[in-house]
Amino acid sequence: MYFIVAGDVLMQKGERILKTLHSGEYFGEISMLLNTPFANSAVAVSNGTQVIGIPKKNFLEILSLDAEIVSKFLKDMAAKISD
Repeated sequence: MYFIVAGDVLMQKGERILKTLHSGEYFGEISMLLNTPFANSAVAVSNGTQVIGIPKKNFLEILSLDAEIVSKFLKDMAAKISD
């Protein structure tokens, strides 16, 4: 899973542009949780873009510590799946 610390990241599937993500957003969580390859391409589109990778073990530990984070994450995932 990847978290955008600064800048913007363009999400693409082949040549098709899916959306632009901004600072504070994340991607790759579904692939991480399902242990599947990442289906989309992520391209930094602004100078100074910074992205950090969050290993699955660390992510699951964060979720185990805070129910509010779990709730927000589930709502975000449901919204992504319904798009």
